[in-house]
Amino acid sequence: MRRASAVAACCALGLCAMTPGQAQQQSQDFQLAFCNISAYSGVVVSLTYRQNNQQWQVDGWYPIPNNGCAVVGIFPRDSVYYYAVGLANDGRYVTWSAADNDQTGSSQCIDPDKFFRAFAGVPSCPAGQEPAKFKLIKVAPDVPRVTWTLTGG
Repeated sequence: MRRASAVAACCALGLCAMTPGQAQQQSQDFQLAFCNISAYSGVVVSLTYRQNNQQWQVDGWYPIPNNGCAVVGIFPRDSVYYYAVGLANDGRYVTWSAADNDQTGSSQCIDPDKFFRAFAGVPSCPAGQEPAKFKLIKVAPDVPRVTWTLTGG
């Protein structure tokens, strides 16, 4: 399966979990977790988020356990975008992505085969990457943690 290397890379880079001490950030940051209560397995998430006031970053893949949750990181407010992929029982890939007509979505390049990290908003995808439409998550100013649930199937 193409996503297996992504999961291994994320865990090797220490992206699978955060300690409670790491969650204590200043109020301009929020902690983001994803839960997979869908019928799909092997779910991985890619994110587009603000790196600083002027630069956005896109990276992936963060593994989300079957019927479980995982903290994926701490990010600057007030928004983050996600694109998720899972595997159906019949072997096909399913995605959680913004619709083509979703004006709040963000088109970004992803590497479907391995962990990647790049600046967001490039005009065209480099070799080995493909475009994907990320969904927006808005975060209220007083919320220290967001848990986003992936459903379906």
